[in-house]
Amino acid sequence: SIPNFLLALLIVLIFGVQLGLVPIGAMRGAYTPGVEIGFNLTFLLDILFHASLPITVFFLSQVGHWVLSMRSATLAALDEDYVTVARVRGLSDARITTAYVGRNAVLPLVTQFAIAAGYVVGGAVVIERIFVYQGVGLRLLNAVNQRDYPVMQGIVLLTTAAVVVANLAADLLYTRLDPRIGRAGGSGGGPRASISCGSCTGSRSGSPDSSGSSSSSSSRSSRRCSCRSRINRTSRRTTS
Repeated sequence: SIPNFLLALLIVLIFGVQLGLVPIGAMRGAYTPGVEIGFNLTFLLDILFHASLPITVFFLSQVGHWVLSMRSATLAALDEDYVTVARVRGLSDARITTAYVGRNAVLPLVTQFAIAAGYVVGGAVVIERIFVYQGVGLRLLNAVNQRDYPVMQGIVLLTTAAVVVANLAADLLYTRLDPRIGRAGGSGGGPRASISCGSCTGSRSGSPDSSGSSSSSSSRSSRRCSCRSRINRTSRRTTS
């Protein structure tokens, strides 16, 4: 992958200087001088206009890694048993892709998005210096050069809080994408081992706490996945 600072230099040199497609001079700074600062549409659009190049460079430098990660996670999910069960049930490819493969393959990507979003708040010093963008990273560099310790501590605290909040949001999103995570983190008796294949789910509890829970545990552990038996019957028919 191309480093983000090299990609920023190529954008400035090719699209800004040689082709003249990007107004590099007008996009310098965090906002245009003379614009009324406030919570209004004009000021917000001006901020997005000045931040568009750093955002574009960050996205282009990371998108290749995200695509490769999604590809490897998708290939790993295609070999799982629940995908085979879904095909045996006769589900369409679109349903399998969205409900079975996609929701499981996107989990590692959610973590990468959360970590990247947290560190974006901290800024990128080199990119901000190339585009002369007055962001958090450039402010941190100036604080280090001036030995302004309160500003340094505030920026480090802001970056840490952003990473923590982003990871918390990723954990909450996990329970929506994969219901097994929510069931595994419930307040049940002991450790739980989930058996799920899309059409039938069963759970085996750990050590029971009472006789009632012991009988319910034995009844639950005696259940077996009907889809696996269906696969075995189908394979025997195919073999015969």
